[in-house]
Amino acid sequence: MRIEKLEDNIEVKREKLREACKEFEAIFIEYMLKVMRRSIPKSHLFKRELSEEIYTSLFDEKIAEQVAKVKGLGISDMLYKELSRLIPDRTDKKR
Repeated sequence: MRIEKLEDNIEVKREKLREACKEFEAIFIEYMLKVMRRSIPKSHLFKRELSEEIYTSLFDEKIAEQVAKVKGLGISDMLYKELSRLIPDRTDKKR
């Protein structure tokens, strides 16, 4: 019974790790989009409003979340592969 609880706990930890890796990838993609957007020369023909900046920021955030959720860049998979080594497969110790 105790081993089953530990194995369930390990699965919960793995799922939380996978989710954290996806969130990290989304943050990375969002940052990349913002930096790319900043590299585009700004036209002084039209005044840029605060509302437009807020909209594009939210748009970048949602695009990044969706890209990371669907397939992503592979960053979350690499992170998960490396960090999941720190979570034991199962416990053989009895207390």
